[in-house]
Amino acid sequence: MGWVLGIVGFIWGTIVIHEYGHLLVGRLVGLPRGAARVVIGARPPHVALRTPDGWIGPDDHRYVHAFTRYRDSAVAGWLFAAGGLLIETLAVLAGGALLTLAGLPSVAAAWLAVSTLLILLYLAADFASCRRANAPAGDYAALWELSAVATTLFVAGILASRMTGFIGLLLRGLTEY
Repeated sequence: MGWVLGIVGFIWGTIVIHEYGHLLVGRLVGLPRGAARVVIGARPPHVALRTPDGWIGPDDHRYVHAFTRYRDSAVAGWLFAAGGLLIETLAVLAGGALLTLAGLPSVAAAWLAVSTLLILLYLAADFASCRRANAPAGDYAALWELSAVATTLFVAGILASRMTGFIGLLLRGLTEY
């Protein structure tokens, strides 16, 4: 039962880090304070943007326009959309390193594996949502819409860094026992 709670904790923690990553990078690219907020209790969790009519989520067709009201830049929009995955990956890799140094490499490997599976799940969900709506839906679709080449390289780099970390943990475990 403890491992189930651990996995749920890893999933929840990863999602929270991901959403606050969007908010942090949004602030770094010029999104003003009060223009965005994290909504963890929604399905799916997301960063809502303030409009004159109230708060809207990324599933609203006005979302991109709402972002451009604050920062009219494709690069800033791409970084905002990529920010969740970037900050999440940095946190998971740093957390995994700390857990490994603390003598908990199996916990680090579990977090790395669970969070990477979550990425793949979100990729599949974005793809399915795009096909169903016949329009971009989700972080990856937004990234792809802004720059397919940058998105391909970014996602490949994220997955490669996670796989490198996971393989490193496996090799470390094999040499220690």
